[in-house]
Amino acid sequence: MIIRLANKKDAKQILSLYNNSENFNMAGDKKEIFELKDIEDYFNRDMVRIFVCEKDKKIIAAVQIIVFKTYIYFNLITVSKEHQEKGIGSKLLKSVNEFAKKNKIKCIEAVTETSNIKMQHLFEKFKYKRGHTYYSYVKE
Repeated sequence: MIIRLANKKDAKQILSLYNNSENFNMAGDKKEIFELKDIEDYFNRDMVRIFVCEKDKKIIAAVQIIVFKTYIYFNLITVSKEHQEKGIGSKLLKSVNEFAKKNKIKCIEAVTETSNIKMQHLFEKFKYKRGHTYYSYVKE
């Protein structure tokens, strides 16, 4: 199992991982469905980085970050259902932390749903401080 930066060749596997995840719920009950052009667009943006966890040449987890000059925004993370509870999320988060340190970025911001207790525990495990509660608004 390896953690590495994703590349354009990974787009279809990342798309499958995202769309089979139970984690994404941007608009209430409706599950957000990504398209291949969305994933390919991420690779065309200088600010976006995607780290993946690969096992036996299959991507089983991914974390997407947006890198600004002074901070990183932790955009999304997902681990395939059959690989959850095995420390993979921790390894991905550690990779983001190491990337920030290497690039002299001192602040990483992450947002998760109040009901996502697993993510809250993961961030707290890595000494992230809990901030404010926000409401999310989506227009379709």
